Amino acid sequence: EILGMNIDIGGDCSGGTSLTLDRDTVVELRDGVEVQLGDVIDDLGGEDTDEGIEIDLPSGVLFDFNSTAIRPDAEPELEKVAAILDAYAEAEVVLTGHTDSVGSDADNQRLSEQRAESVRDELVQQYQVETARLTTAGKGEKEPVAPNENPDGSDDPAGREQNRRVEVLVLGANL
Repeated sequence: EILGMNIDIGGDCSGGTSLTLDRDTVVELRDGVEVQLGDVIDDLGGEDTDEGIEIDLPSGVLFDFNSTAIRPDAEPELEKVAAILDAYAEAEVVLTGHTDSVGSDADNQRLSEQRAESVRDELVQQYQVETARLTTAGKGEKEPVAPNENPDGSDDPAGREQNRRVEVLVLGANL
């Protein structure tokens, strides 16, 4: 272990490498503010999984309904994601877009892919994350985290909002 980092060759993640950082590892945000990595991951609702650190960014923060343009108020969340990616500079990252069930399967698939691409483009252009590290995918409406409808069949706007998201998976990263 060197400076709070532990690199384990031969793990279960892509490429066989896992990178573990201490929760107290200090990362720097754009404005020069230093924060602890664990706090940043917690602020974003991130969790350690077998594949790496997983973070769901809700569309209410990132996108307006049926839009792929990133909202200006999403900057603080994307800045935190960029700080995490900077801390795990060797990790590959998968950005996966999701939608609610409104619209056709084809439209939702396309929208989910475009949202993941919008997040990738923002991370590259505004935060200088290497394009080669970022892979995008779209799942459309296939993996909801909440019901799109109430039990009586009526619309569930709150559930649909939770399903419109971009998932960030930092492969092989752990705390």
